[in-house]
Amino acid sequence: MSDEVTQLKAILADETQFADVCSGAFEAVDTDKSGSINVSELKVCLNEINTAFGCANITEDQATEALKKLDKNNDGVLSKEEFSVLVRQLLEGIIAALESSWLNKTILK
Repeated sequence: MSDEVTQLKAILADETQFADVCSGAFEAVDTDKSGSINVSELKVCLNEINTAFGCANITEDQATEALKKLDKNNDGVLSKEEFSVLVRQLLEGIIAALESSWLNKTILK
């Protein structure tokens, strides 16, 4: 298994390390430094991730829908805690993709 997968799993398993990753990501995405992430900031974040993985950009409507699903207290923005759900989902997705790639390249070739 790749070092990346091992590192990502370690981050998810260690609450302190995961909280540090979430805090750093939150600060980077919260460009207006309001202490929350609005739909425009979320859209930029998700589009940067999509670009990095060769996927199409999302629309404003898609960003709004994503925000609604993550916004548990329905205040129209994401808190650090709400944003951490997205970070966890992204890390789990990356792990799954890397493991699938590793499996296909090593065992199923």
